[in-house]
Amino acid sequence: MARVVDFLTLVLAVIAGIAVVSLMIHVTTDVVMRGLFKKAPTGTIVFVSNYYMVLIVCLPLALVELQKSYISVDVITGLLPARAQRHLYAWTLLVSASIFGLVAWASWQEAVTQYRLGKFVIEGGIRFSTWYGYFAMPLGYGFGAVYMVLNFLKYLTGQDGDDGTIDAESETEKFEQVMHD
Repeated sequence: MARVVDFLTLVLAVIAGIAVVSLMIHVTTDVVMRGLFKKAPTGTIVFVSNYYMVLIVCLPLALVELQKSYISVDVITGLLPARAQRHLYAWTLLVSASIFGLVAWASWQEAVTQYRLGKFVIEGGIRFSTWYGYFAMPLGYGFGAVYMVLNFLKYLTGQDGDDGTIDAESETEKFEQVMHD
């Protein structure tokens, strides 16, 4: 199951990466057309705010956990023994997974509501459906929660093989192996 979640996490990250490239192309095209032809494509702001940015921010949330590339402040925990750090980290996963799960559930409710309403924006006389973007948040937070729960289960079963410290090289190797597989 962990391999499936890892794969889907990477798929979401790739989609977010495609959104980054699409955003750059779209905005560059808008700027160039506005500068050269005094006419820009309609909908740039709609796409940037309702699709690209939401995908870029929300979809790779589980990847942050996979790579352990989150921000951490360990002023006090760094002084604890490795075993205590490992236990603290694991239980923090459970709390974080609960919060991520709640955010996923609440944002899912909102996404379904927007879907049922058929939410759209009109810009330049063109109707753009925007309800699609609402599903990025529950997807990103949901996978983040699943990934954290899986890591917590690994901790409970002793399969985490972690001494409580984060080894950046080891994590990079794990990520490269998942990408290779």
